[in-house]
Amino acid sequence: MTRPLFFICCLTATLVFPSPTPAQSAGSTADPTVQSCQTYARDLYRPVKEIRQIQLIDDAKTRRDRFETKVGSQFISTEVMGNGRLMTQKGWQNFSYLCLLESDSKALYFRILSRPTYEKRAAPATPTRKKHGDK
Repeated sequence: MTRPLFFICCLTATLVFPSPTPAQSAGSTADPTVQSCQTYARDLYRPVKEIRQIQLIDDAKTRRDRFETKVGSQFISTEVMGNGRLMTQKGWQNFSYLCLLESDSKALYFRILSRPTYEKRAAPATPTRKKHGDK
């Protein structure tokens, strides 16, 4: 009699308290479009000796826009813009990127654009001063 009660308690606990999902680590991507872009970017930059590792960050700032039209004769389904980071001899460097995909699983184009979209421009190291006579 205690055995069925034990199984009922376990089943109830499983339904009421679902197992926690592991947190998404930095650099890991769950979305197939970002994963496709990351795979394409790693293959593209593999010959560049200065780049040791490249990671695309899939977060709230990652923008996926359905394009679903042709550019020339090439069909583009999705445009992904987001942030990433790459490891060089100098350490990690942040960047923003553009990736074009034919389908969610096939990236066609990847380009590192500039600083990440969340970084603000740094203030100049020395302030500019007006010359005596400038207004």
